[in-house]
Amino acid sequence: MDKQTGSMKPTQPGEPLPGQLEEWLAFSLDQPLQEEQDRALASAMRDNPALQAEKIALLQLRSQLASWKPPKKPDFMSQLRQKLEKQRRHALVFYFFPRVAVASILLAMGIALLSGYFSKHLSDKVALGVDYLEPDDAYGFISTE
Repeated sequence: MDKQTGSMKPTQPGEPLPGQLEEWLAFSLDQPLQEEQDRALASAMRDNPALQAEKIALLQLRSQLASWKPPKKPDFMSQLRQKLEKQRRHALVFYFFPRVAVASILLAMGIALLSGYFSKHLSDKVALGVDYLEPDDAYGFISTE
């Protein structure tokens, strides 16, 4: 970084940007770098003890992860099967519930309408809700206020 301007540009041609050396270091553990990058990284490694410490830390972390084995659970498969079965049952309930609910509501409405239609006590005015209308109520239906 240029100390005078505070910019993130390299101060000299071929000098890496800030943070680029760390990226190159991590990348160099898995893949070969380009010649220019490799030279810049090797030069920085000689001059920068923090970068050397980071490489050591990365190598240690890599060796720890390579030797790590997840704990084995003997009942893992049975637990997995139980969870999948439970999810399947819940999925079936949520799949059928809306359909059954709509069908039930439609059936109840149909029964109510049919029972009202065949009932002797139910007139068409009662079914429409106009059995108690007075002439003054017409103004409320016609008015737009």
